[in-house]
Amino acid sequence: MMIPETIRGLKFLSDIEKRGGEVYLVGGNVRDLLLGVTHKDFDLLVRLLSYETLTQILKPYGWVGLVGKSFGILKFRPNETTGIEFDFSLPRTEVSTGTGHRDFEVEFDQNLTVEADLGRRDFTINAMALEVKSGKLIDPHRGKEDLEKRVIRQVFPGTFEQDPLRLLRAIQFAA
Repeated sequence: MMIPETIRGLKFLSDIEKRGGEVYLVGGNVRDLLLGVTHKDFDLLVRLLSYETLTQILKPYGWVGLVGKSFGILKFRPNETTGIEFDFSLPRTEVSTGTGHRDFEVEFDQNLTVEADLGRRDFTINAMALEVKSGKLIDPHRGKEDLEKRVIRQVFPGTFEQDPLRLLRAIQFAA
């Protein structure tokens, strides 16, 4: 699969890899890439590096800010590309602690596999990753097949109980 032209060859991505990190385009970006939809913001998962190391690598290239503190997202606006933003995250697991949309206990683990991180996502069509270095599609829940068949399928049985808002997302995708 092809890495989007917009991000191919960006120096900060190769610097992350040189420091031992693995970089994956994830979620809706992969789904939309398969559908031919372009983006100006990208969700990237980085394995094998800490937030501190990732921040050190990114800072010389642009603005870095920690947003969504409970979910540990680094927002990044590179100097070399205008109008493009990146959300970086480390692999994580989430456990529902209540009935609300934000009632989750989140644990970050830079060594967690990409497949394990994808297992916490809502629908199979959002549980795919594309390795930036190789262009290899990682699709442990058959999201590409579901996308081709126009099927919306939850990744795990408790998806809606954990976050009822996901029901509305399913309707949105169906429409």
